[in-house]
Amino acid sequence: MTLDVDGDTTSRSFEVRGDPMANLTVAQQKGRETFLVEVQTLQLRIDSIGAALRTRRVAANGDEATRIQALERRLTAGRDAPRGKLSSLAGAFNGGGAQQGSLSAPTGQQRRVLAEAKAEMAAVEKASKGAPPKKP
Repeated sequence: MTLDVDGDTTSRSFEVRGDPMANLTVAQQKGRETFLVEVQTLQLRIDSIGAALRTRRVAANGDEATRIQALERRLTAGRDAPRGKLSSLAGAFNGGGAQQGSLSAPTGQQRRVLAEAKAEMAAVEKASKGAPPKKP
């Protein structure tokens, strides 16, 4: 590694090791990291889908605006919506405030919650791509 501060440069090699007090294998650590990256990627995707839905809702009228607003709520409203589920997962690992996060690999239950959030997100995306209702 090379450190450059105000024109002074120094280089040194070092080895990064895991916490010897943590009872995790390298595979478990990598599984945790992969899981958290997927959660974060999906959180960003929800934000993107939500922004696109908001833009469409603002431009829509009547029943179509109501339909799009329902999709937005389905995606983001409450802890059982995909956004809430993903936030809960991220919080369990990262912690927040005075609450410490977990260094453990994801549990089966956490993987199920992630799968549920992904499935609901996909359903909202599919419904949002449906043709708008015909005008009378």
